[in-house]
Amino acid sequence: MAYLAKITMSEILNQMCEKELSDSDIKIICKNRGFGPNECSSRKFFENFLISEIGLKEAFSNLSQDEIIGLHLMSFLSKPVNISFFDRIYTSEKNDFLRHKSFTQKYQPIFKQIKNSLILNGIILFADVEYPFVKKTKLEKFSFYFPEIFRKFLPTPFKIRKDISLEYNKNESSVRNKLKEIIANKDTKKALQKFDINLSSEGSLLIGDKNFKLSYLEEWQKEKWLNSILTHQNLENSKALSPIKAINYAMSLLSKDEWVSSTELSNLLNIFCYEFGKLDVQKICENGWKWGRLLKNISSNEYYYRPVQDNSTDNVSCYNYLEIYRKDAVIVDLDTIPLNKIEILSNISKFKIHADRIYAFPSFVKIGKVYNSICDDPMFIWLKNNVESFNKIIHKVGSCFGKKIIHKNLLIARVKDLSLNVSLKKALSDYNQILFIENGFIVFPKDLLKRIENFVNNAGYVIKKVESK
Repeated sequence: MAYLAKITMSEILNQMCEKELSDSDIKIICKNRGFGPNECSSRKFFENFLISEIGLKEAFSNLSQDEIIGLHLMSFLSKPVNISFFDRIYTSEKNDFLRHKSFTQKYQPIFKQIKNSLILNGIILFADVEYPFVKKTKLEKFSFYFPEIFRKFLPTPFKIRKDISLEYNKNESSVRNKLKEIIANKDTKKALQKFDINLSSEGSLLIGDKNFKLSYLEEWQKEKWLNSILTHQNLENSKALSPIKAINYAMSLLSKDEWVSSTELSNLLNIFCYEFGKLDVQKICENGWKWGRLLKNISSNEYYYRPVQDNSTDNVSCYNYLEIYRKDAVIVDLDTIPLNKIEILSNISKFKIHADRIYAFPSFVKIGKVYNSICDDPMFIWLKNNVESFNKIIHKVGSCFGKKIIHKNLLIARVKDLSLNVSLKKALSDYNQILFIENGFIVFPKDLLKRIENFVNNAGYVIKKVESK
């Protein structure tokens, strides 16, 4: 990607208005932007008004769709670019004969197009950037910038934006199959990878070695989507903008009920991802749908897409995905539970697997940590009202919430030696009551004191005791 980062917008603006533009250039810009006599009375006044919103709508209407898409890319990059950036807008193909031309011969016609369309409409800024100890032509030294203040006025890069009232197609099969790794990995002895879903020995839901979060699952989806693109398109240019980032940017421009066709996205990706050449955008979008990142619809025999949105699932009955087991727990249906509810349930429960079914039991400690943030969640309220074990613990946490809790029969030790700390962790890994915290401190029940003292003494270390009276 051809961009520069060693010059600020204000420096570009000042140099452009003071040195680069002729008097006739300024008159043309003032006319195209609709500036009055006062705005044109001096170069300093002109400089101040150039980055105002006056006349932007009319100026943008003079541009082609490719130029609008190019400005969206400049907006996305938020950095100055050099003149080679505009190959993607003004060069229809990479002609072999251009290789035999000098830089000036190749880019003089492109600069003329940039000036006539983008500069003289008062839309982008440009200036000559000095390169110490490097000899460059004037065109090579030009830096171009799209002002941040203009971005909110930038028109959509799509020729057609369409509302579709038909039922859309949402694909959660890959995510649901991923969740079922909880059961598949219950007895595994292999080393778990970054996104493997499993249960810890205490019954906590993990993804890799971290507590489960929906955002981690979304990272896995994005990685799978990107890998599918790399496989199909053989993309190896790491400096170029990822097609997924380009599509995500395009999707961010859609409002809630709007869709964009793969044909419309093709125009944007051909400019955003110019270094990759022509991309199979339909295949990229289809893989985005396959991995659950895009919704799909069809109208007039053309496929349309939009991003998966965080739709509220509070109106979904808990009986659709939770089955009460005696009075102790709930059985979770991994095929129907809303994805955001999995994270909430994992934040308040310990899980067990029996006969390939997953059971959720309430956890006093976990509920205590998140009580204030989820006490109004409909699923949390349903568990409190319908499952006896959850009801008892939630009421107990509620009665204690906001009060100081005094822990009895707990001892605190500090292990300053790093190797001893690591050895203790290994030796006492079977004891869930021991908590290793920052700065070498460990907290443990009083009845484990003798075992810890024996271990430390046998390792050849000296124990110092401090007692309060």
